[in-house]
Amino acid sequence: MKILFFGWDGVPLGVAREAVETGYTPNLGDLVGMGGMDGLLAEPPIVTPANWYAALTGYRPTRHGLINFVVIDTDYSLRYMSIKDLRVEGVWERLGRHGHRGLYMNIPISTPAPRVEGVWIGQEQEFVGPSRPRPENIYPAEILETLNRLGYRIGYPFYSGRPEDYYRRVMEVEEERLRAMYELMRRGDYTLHLYIAMTPDILLHMFMDDPDYMEYVYKCLARLDTWLGRYMDHLGEEAGYIIMSDHGHRRKDKLIDLLTILADLGYLQLRRTRRIRATWLRRNRLVRRIWRILPQSIKRRLNVGINRVLILESPAREMQTMVDWERTEIFPLVNVGGLKANLRGIFRKGFVDASEHEKLVNEAVERLRNLEVDGVKLFKQVISNPNPEPDIPDILLEPDERLWFASRGTGKKLFKPSQPSLSKVNDLRAIRIAPSFHIREGFYAFGGRGFRKGLGGKLSIMDIAPLILYLADTPIPEDIDGRLPTDHIDKQLLRDRKPKYTSGKTRLRERLISTRRKLQRRSMGNR
Repeated sequence: MKILFFGWDGVPLGVAREAVETGYTPNLGDLVGMGGMDGLLAEPPIVTPANWYAALTGYRPTRHGLINFVVIDTDYSLRYMSIKDLRVEGVWERLGRHGHRGLYMNIPISTPAPRVEGVWIGQEQEFVGPSRPRPENIYPAEILETLNRLGYRIGYPFYSGRPEDYYRRVMEVEEERLRAMYELMRRGDYTLHLYIAMTPDILLHMFMDDPDYMEYVYKCLARLDTWLGRYMDHLGEEAGYIIMSDHGHRRKDKLIDLLTILADLGYLQLRRTRRIRATWLRRNRLVRRIWRILPQSIKRRLNVGINRVLILESPAREMQTMVDWERTEIFPLVNVGGLKANLRGIFRKGFVDASEHEKLVNEAVERLRNLEVDGVKLFKQVISNPNPEPDIPDILLEPDERLWFASRGTGKKLFKPSQPSLSKVNDLRAIRIAPSFHIREGFYAFGGRGFRKGLGGKLSIMDIAPLILYLADTPIPEDIDGRLPTDHIDKQLLRDRKPKYTSGKTRLRERLISTRRKLQRRSMGNR
């Protein structure tokens, strides 16, 4: 059985339904008629890598390990995450072991490319681009010549220029890849055809519900729908189709300053430093190109020195020098709602003993759950997850849908940044903080072979991996966090083919990765 997995990053259920009802996405509408559409619920932290990998592994982010694009490392520098941080098996490994070839394209932070049965074309660990793919982005190596001939580029353009010009540039890059996906589909024989389009999320951050520019989001979805139609024509009625997003979007009223909140609760100590603002460095094209080719080890050393003297307008970088680490108990590990205890023996200036770890986390969770500012309860969910691993949050936060996170040390728990409206700017770089950020509810649309007509009901994003495995007649690991959505599957197929489960080696793999990282940290500490 052939399967198409087409990711539309960041699209909320309401926008997907509106696109179908207003005729922007007729092919998606046909697919919904064959099956159905409803809400798909992300897992905290509500950010792109955490939830695409939740969908493609079936495990919650605190188990699969890829919780964000960047985290605060044990020396308090920024560390870019990559697929090497994945602690569990993805569907590509499970399918490959059972003889299924796959075409895997444009998965976030999926470099270096793993050796798969089929083809892997990854994204970089960080948003620098677009540029031609390099050998570490792809597998097998011989596909590089084909990609260059097709004009394939890695990365997305930074926000710059007039909104309409930026839309044209970012869609040009996306369509180069969608075209390459189509050509590779036609040339190979694959069970799973997987592509994740990031452009909807990129546009929604700026244009969500904007009276002048929301139209560009729907135009983007219309272009994705055109390619969906081509893929459906190629794969035919005997294929199963999964179209989905990793989370939704909403314009935010205010931002939650996590540094100020943690300082007010007594868990974090701030210090003021005098530094030079040099935001132009992050936006300079030549600087970005040079940065891209530097080895990761040199980047880490430069980050520490740069952040002592310059403000580069990255909240995570600003946080590094604003926090008095030697007197801090809890800090934002990621700027999307993950908090971490500053553990002795793990972090360089650790302040919390391992014996006090769980007690401290549970106490902080109770205080954060009841936190209100100006009559507004800040968090919908506060999840306790004490974990000794340095890159796994101890506390997960889901904010009220009207709010999002910032780590600025403003002295205000909630603040609204002042900035010009989109209609009054000639360059998107003038918008310092995007108007829209993530919410938990995205969407799914299923149809084609294997799916029941008229399906519906909200699902967890972790339910997608067992669904893919079942459709490909591949065993599902028993310890997976997601559940096979049998109500969405054709009843005759379920009678003919019972789901198969296997006792996976996930826990063993997690322990092996944990031990390896401890040895690496010990080795770094002895240098």
